[in-house]
Amino acid sequence: MRRARLTLSGLWLKYRYYVRRRATLPSWFPNPLPGTVVPAVVLHRGGDHTLSLDSVRDSFDRFLQTDDVFQKSFTKHSFLLVVPSPLIARPKDSEEQYRLRSYASCTTVESLDKRVPSDLAEYLESRSLTLCFLDELAVPEGPYFVADRQLHQAWRLYPDHLGAFSNTVIPDDTERFQSLQNSAFTGSEAAVAVPSRLYYKPTPWKPLSGRRIAIKDNMDLGGVVTGLGNRAYAELYGERSESAKLIQLLLEKGAVVVGKTKLSAFAGSEVPPTQCVDYFPPWNARGDGYQGPSGSSSGAASATGGYSWLDHSIGTDTTGSIRFPATSHGVWGLRSTWNSLPIEGVVPSCSAFDTFGLLGRTASSIGDLLAASGHRLAKNNATNSPWSKWPTRLLYPTEWLPVANDAQQRMIDAFLAALESYLGLKHQMVSLQEEWAQTGPKTLRHKTLLDIFKSAKLLNFYDNKHNFDKFRAEYQKKFEKSAYISPSHLKRWEEKVNKTQEERDRSLQEIEQFREWAQKTLFSTRGDGSSNTIMLVPHGRPGANYRDTEPSPASGPSTAPPALSAVFTVSAMGTPQLLIPSKCPKTGTLDSAGWPSTVLTGRYMFQVGNNERHSTASHLDPKL
Repeated sequence: MRRARLTLSGLWLKYRYYVRRRATLPSWFPNPLPGTVVPAVVLHRGGDHTLSLDSVRDSFDRFLQTDDVFQKSFTKHSFLLVVPSPLIARPKDSEEQYRLRSYASCTTVESLDKRVPSDLAEYLESRSLTLCFLDELAVPEGPYFVADRQLHQAWRLYPDHLGAFSNTVIPDDTERFQSLQNSAFTGSEAAVAVPSRLYYKPTPWKPLSGRRIAIKDNMDLGGVVTGLGNRAYAELYGERSESAKLIQLLLEKGAVVVGKTKLSAFAGSEVPPTQCVDYFPPWNARGDGYQGPSGSSSGAASATGGYSWLDHSIGTDTTGSIRFPATSHGVWGLRSTWNSLPIEGVVPSCSAFDTFGLLGRTASSIGDLLAASGHRLAKNNATNSPWSKWPTRLLYPTEWLPVANDAQQRMIDAFLAALESYLGLKHQMVSLQEEWAQTGPKTLRHKTLLDIFKSAKLLNFYDNKHNFDKFRAEYQKKFEKSAYISPSHLKRWEEKVNKTQEERDRSLQEIEQFREWAQKTLFSTRGDGSSNTIMLVPHGRPGANYRDTEPSPASGPSTAPPALSAVFTVSAMGTPQLLIPSKCPKTGTLDSAGWPSTVLTGRYMFQVGNNERHSTASHLDPKL
């Protein structure tokens, strides 16, 4: 299979392309001059080859409206290839019967094939379009290139101007991948190759057909290095032989992986400007472009919030790694239920908390990923949900609510009111500490939630360090030097991991008992597996968080801010958590309240307005 990046000379194309060979053209096809590349457009038509001026123009308009790879320049000085519709079988006839019809070289309309109307013939001649009927060619509609009598797919090369990707990839013909460009440790701008959306048609067995997906660089992808945000780790282990189990499942459902996104080293929480040493931290497209990227799934959120050509990002969440970036970049985010998706092929951080995180610009896009992975989704009856009932309890935990910031609390109140209206119920104030003291396991009731929080932190830090003992030893043995670890992460390992294996195991037992209690007492399930409870949990903090500001010293357990305590507590519960970049959690609620549900890419999450639901910032404010 031929692969190459393509830049046509002159002003013919304003985009760069990567070409991927798909088919060999017949011997009678007029081969362009050696070294010449000619654009082509493939159209599907019925068995009689009937074409009209309107049908050709309509096809071109449809391609331009639905595809970000196709461009107007494909519609002139090009080949127009008419091939059988994949749903229509055609009889095999001689090659001569369906020989090339070259309208570009015709001198009179009368000399054209009678099956082509004169107005279409004139249109083709005026645009120098060479029309060919190719009955034996079975390829999707859309943009292509012809070179050396080969037909190549057109994959547009988008610049990674936010520095979100550690490695951009292209698939080969063996269900593996090759690196297109690696920019993880160089700081150089990568190019991301994306195929035309016209090549893909979703089906019941491939519901994600053509969805462009980026995956976090702690997940294995066959044929590609797993970097983990650390040069030494990438150097030691090299290319992986197979893809992570969930990624392989999504590929089988039709997803197209276009690259791997940057993360804080070892899925930790390195913060610019000084803590990110081995990699250049991604940019945040929001506001003035200098907001912090957060971590550890920083590249995943950066790409989702900044690139309209990317559909989804897959990350991981241990104790906030998807939730903090989701709020920092203003996108929909989901920490999936612990142990609900296959984690094989993901570098472990703390297995008791590790789970996948999904990022998107709509709630439905995240739902599509869950559905494709085998999840049963809680939707209303109008969407053919397997679940028939909505939750009947809405918990308002007094440990975390109300928040101190008045503006943030007003947003939460508006969110809560819309949710209550949509579900037809009222919230219930609850003290998790009091509930735990009354109904928790008798052997643990004497412990406070802060004690549980301390156990969760001990377990997380201990496992994150010792999961990489083998890596450090193997690197030392192979290269006869210590693996480089950034000072911030090394300090985390040295100062916060001073507990014994026995203390770690005891903390794990406490977390397992706390998780079992939470799932039975707070989030009890019905017979169909659905939960009857939603708990409102605040996340993030108001105000700017600039990337050029030194990070504040880490807070100890006794002074942990409520939002951080909530993050660890939810991780310990093992429950899913949905991060909502708006005032309502469901599209139906958003529609009924008149609020936006689709997040935009770039500077603004939503169109700027002057009301309770939208930003009041002026477009002219130089600080944004």
